[in-house]
Amino acid sequence: MFDLAADVAGLRNQLEVVARGESLIGVSAEGELANSPGVHRHWHSNYVPVRSADGEVTGIAAASIETTQQKLAEAALMQNEKLAAVGRLAASIAHEINNPLESVTNLLYLAKTAQEKTDIEEYLDTAEIELRRASAITNQTLRFYKQ
Repeated sequence: MFDLAADVAGLRNQLEVVARGESLIGVSAEGELANSPGVHRHWHSNYVPVRSADGEVTGIAAASIETTQQKLAEAALMQNEKLAAVGRLAASIAHEINNPLESVTNLLYLAKTAQEKTDIEEYLDTAEIELRRASAITNQTLRFYKQ
């Protein structure tokens, strides 16, 4: 067993505990098997000592299930959740930046078509405020990224 699973971390210790007479239920192990080097695998196991009539441990009964695919699926799911969260954040930021930019576009149109100089100045002042707002959102996003 130890030749086949020499690179399975903790397996030797687990089996030594059971050989001393203690059951281990729901333990995990991970590593590589000698017959498939380079393939990292995961197992979930139950070990129970097998005793002779006089109570001496003569063997170990083991039930193991390989959970490698489950671990890979969990890792993929976590990665997808991270990407989805980043996508939601990006959409939210884009929306927050788009609002003042739309205002600026409308205010510039109004300024171009206005007849009164006071109206033009008012539109341009409001456009400047909206551009500062977009700039502040961008700067907050950059500070968040740098952290």
